[in-house]
Amino acid sequence: MMILIILFLLRSINLFTVEVKPEESEFLINSSRVIKCKETTGTGKSDIFRIKNPEFEWLYKKKWYKISGFKANITDWDVKFENDRIKLFNKKTEWSRIIDLKRMTASMLFSSVEKYLYICHKID
Repeated sequence: MMILIILFLLRSINLFTVEVKPEESEFLINSSRVIKCKETTGTGKSDIFRIKNPEFEWLYKKKWYKISGFKANITDWDVKFENDRIKLFNKKTEWSRIIDLKRMTASMLFSSVEKYLYICHKID
């Protein structure tokens, strides 16, 4: 657990981050990918996402839920693709998540100010 937190902190301060050129940043946000993000600050649970701007899907209990894009089946979400980041906000529960595709990290913030940190990796 401590090793994961240290790795996350090192990634956060750019020691393991490769700088991405603007044209590569466009590739990050527009390329199709499946990523898995593992929570490092509490439960250790993982989330799997399928991403291709403007579509964003979340694998939950072995079923894909489309929360943005054409024919989204979940409407409680605001999803914004910005440069190399994806920002999610759940309007119903008022919690947010930011996924950084450049650093392959994520954070989740609840309205109670509770915050979780994640390390992500591409799985497809």
